Amino acid sequence: MTEARPEQRRITISDPQVMRALAQPARIAIMEHLGVVEGGATATECAEVVGLSPSATSYHLRALAKSGLVEQAPSRGDARERLKAQAA
Repeated sequence: MTEARPEQRRITISDPQVMRALAQPARIAIMEHLGVVEGGATATECAEVVGLSPSATSYHLRALAKSGLVEQAPSRGDARERLKAQAA
């Protein structure tokens, strides 16, 4: 028995800034994670997925935000949360 795979969306990227942002494997993993979570994720949550420190993951999230691939998500109400991102 074969499992049905969800249809994947194909995107053509021609912007050099976006290409540079996605040239880092950790950033691709972050984008994949943000694509499946509801309401975005914090740098700490993304760090657990990509196997980096929260500060390194925050750096990658800022690079993705600079290229317009992610944006800051609304807060969940925890005053300690600093940066939460969601796919743009």
